[in-house]
Amino acid sequence: WCFYNFRAKNLADKVYAYLYSVIWVLIIFCTVLFNLLVIVKLVMRRVSASDKKKQNSKAKRNEIYSIVLLVVIVIVTATCGVPLAIRAIVNESGSEKNNNADLHASRMATFNMILDPLVYIFFRRENLEWLFRFIRKKRGKSSKPSEESSSASAKTDETNRSATNLEKIQPEFSGAVTT
Repeated sequence: WCFYNFRAKNLADKVYAYLYSVIWVLIIFCTVLFNLLVIVKLVMRRVSASDKKKQNSKAKRNEIYSIVLLVVIVIVTATCGVPLAIRAIVNESGSEKNNNADLHASRMATFNMILDPLVYIFFRRENLEWLFRFIRKKRGKSSKPSEESSSASAKTDETNRSATNLEKIQPEFSGAVTT
């Protein structure tokens, strides 16, 4: 994309720019469309499975992770990919020069190439599990009043100490066996 002319003078370069832009927009449109179809299918399956209680919790979590990843991919692809194609179409249609918009569109396309691998790294299942646990933990702490959480924490500490003491007790057997 960085080697074609944004403001072509001859017909062959203009056709190439239009062709590239239209194909790029179609690719982005298809990517967004197919990812949205998969997201809808996963959500529908999740809703229908919650009624029937067929799926186990691990499968449900994996579907959530897939939905999150697909949503992020759709957002990144559409946000970063479309500006360059639009700028090429606008430039080839003969509008006045806007070098700042062209530069911004080129930077967004470059940023897409940097951001795509990071999306797959940051939105791996393990990272999402950690994030969801962190959110649940923070939400759980903020929803409980301080008195209840302190008394519950004291009961948990007491239970843990009792369990530790029980582990230290070893049964004593007298050497005699009675029958």
